[in-house]
Amino acid sequence: MASSTSLKIILGVANCGDVTRDTTVRYDSPEDVNTYLDAFYDRGGRQLDTARGYPPQAPGTSEERLGTVAAGKRFTIDTKVVLFVPGSHVAAKILESVDNSVELLKTPAINIEYLHFQTV
Repeated sequence: MASSTSLKIILGVANCGDVTRDTTVRYDSPEDVNTYLDAFYDRGGRQLDTARGYPPQAPGTSEERLGTVAAGKRFTIDTKVVLFVPGSHVAAKILESVDNSVELLKTPAINIEYLHFQTV
């Protein structure tokens, strides 16, 4: 069994976003998002996982909510390029997605950028 010091726990934040566009969202307001992130932080969590396509019915609003609460100051953030249509995996589109993520997250850099395929 792995020791707790070698175990890395990453919080997925697909449930943060615009509740008016996606009913699966649980954390929308800055206060709600901070309460959620504070609970993770207080338990030793330091890494978040989001995506350009989170939440599914309100893409981009997870990154936007994280940026609004300056999550990048407390957490390492991983995100994903979501590939919806043919051609979205070309270098220019990936770089555009990375730039959009950095802007919405209001952080100078992201930790890991995953290529994420999702059908619509």
